Amino acid sequence: MIAEIDEILEWFKNSCKPQSQRKIGFESERLGVYTSSAKSIPYQGGEQSVRRILEILEKDHKFKLVYEQDNPIGADNHLCKITLEPGAQFEVSVEPEGKISRVIKKFLTINNILCEITQQLKFNWLACGCNPFTPCDEIEMIPKKRYQIMKEYFKSRGYLAEVMMKATNSIHFCIDYRSEQDMSKLIRIAYSISPVLVGMFANSYYCKDVKTANLNKRNLIWRNTDDDRCGVIPGVLSGKFSFKDYIDYALEVPMMFRYEKEKQDLKSAYGMKFSDYIKTSPDQQITPEDIFLHLSGLFPMIRLRNYLEIRCIDALPLRYKLGVPGFLGGLFYSDRSLEKIEALIEQVDEDNLNQGIVEASEKGLRGRYLNRKIQNWSEILLNIAQSGLDDVIEDKSEKHIIEKYMDNLYEIIKSGNTPSEKLIEAVQQNGFSPDTLIEYEGLRFCPEAE
Repeated sequence: MIAEIDEILEWFKNSCKPQSQRKIGFESERLGVYTSSAKSIPYQGGEQSVRRILEILEKDHKFKLVYEQDNPIGADNHLCKITLEPGAQFEVSVEPEGKISRVIKKFLTINNILCEITQQLKFNWLACGCNPFTPCDEIEMIPKKRYQIMKEYFKSRGYLAEVMMKATNSIHFCIDYRSEQDMSKLIRIAYSISPVLVGMFANSYYCKDVKTANLNKRNLIWRNTDDDRCGVIPGVLSGKFSFKDYIDYALEVPMMFRYEKEKQDLKSAYGMKFSDYIKTSPDQQITPEDIFLHLSGLFPMIRLRNYLEIRCIDALPLRYKLGVPGFLGGLFYSDRSLEKIEALIEQVDEDNLNQGIVEASEKGLRGRYLNRKIQNWSEILLNIAQSGLDDVIEDKSEKHIIEKYMDNLYEIIKSGNTPSEKLIEAVQQNGFSPDTLIEYEGLRFCPEAE
C-alpha cells in the first residue's frame, strides 16, 4: 500500500506547473426551469427535459455524449465539458486557458449555445445558488450509480445533504500550483479569503427547503451535509500543509464508494475509513484508481486535485459570474497580490475562519471577519486583484473585457448589497414570481462570445 500512496504523491508532484504553463479553470452550474413556473425541468420527459438538451448538443453542436448504460449523463467538445449534477443541474467546465479573456469568451460561446437551446425548447436557465421554486423531494435524481450511492450514504449524515445534491448550484475556480510549497501558500490564502467569497457572492436567499434568513443558504446547506468530508481541512492554515498531509486527511475520511469486478462496478463502502479498508482487505488489490475514487468523494471548501479548486462561490448571473476569473486570477496568479494578502491574514486560525464563514453566510457584506466588515474585505481584495492583473495580462488589449465584468463586482461593494439582497429588492418591487426570478437570475445571449 505504501507504493500506491507514493504513486499518488508523485502524481501531485508531477501536477506542479511552471509559471509559463499555468492555466485557469472555470466551472459554473445552472438550472433548467419551466418558463411558466420556474420549477426544475426533469431529466427525462419529452421535449423540455435535460436528456433532450444533451441530444441536441450532440446532433446540432457536435458534442460527444457521455453515457452510463443507455443514459446520457454529460457531454464534451473542444470548448468545455458538461457534467450533470444529481438533480440534473448543468455544470459547464471550460477547457483551461492561460488567458483570462479566453476563459470568459469560451464561457460566453457555450452559454450562447445553451441559450439557443432554451429558445428552441421554450424553457429558461437560472443561475442562483439554490433552487428557489422546486422542493428537493420533487427533483428527479439522474440515473447515475455514483449519485444513488451518495444519496443512501448521506441519509445518515447532515440533514441537508440531499438538498445539497439536488438543489444547489455553484461556481468553481481552478488554480495551477508551481510547487508543493506554492500549493501550501495558495490553499492557505484561498481558505483565508473564503468568508469574503461566501459573503460577497451570496446568491441563495430563496430556497424552497431552507427557511432561515441566511443570505447564503448554499453555504449553510454545505455546513449541514457531512462534517467528515466538507468544510475546512484540519491543519490547512499552518503554512506547511503538504501533499502527504492531504492524503493523510483523506485516509481518515469515511469512504462512500469502492470498486469491484476489475474496477468496472461501483459499490457502496458503507462509511469505512480508507485506512481501515486497507487493513481489513488483505486480499484486496488496492490501486491508485481506488484512492482517486475516494479523493473524488471529498468536498472541502478548497479541494486539492492536480490543481486547487475553490468551491465556495454561489452560482451567479452573467454580469457577476464573469467578473470572477479576473478577480481571482488577479489575486492568485500575481505574486505581488499574494504577498499583500498574506500580510492581511496573519491572524487567521481555524476558529476565526469558521466564525467568519458563518457571519458571511448569514449577513453577506455586513458580516465581520478578522475585525473587518466583509464589505471592506471585498473592496481591499478587489483593489489588490485589479493591480495584480498588470502582472497577469500580457496582451493589454484583452484587459477591457476583464475589467468590464470586474466593474460589476465594484458595483456590489459600493451598493453594500449582495446579489441575494438585490434579488430581494426586485421581489419586493415586483413580487416573488417566476418572471421576477427569471428576469434577475436568468442566463441570456451575450454578443461578446467568440
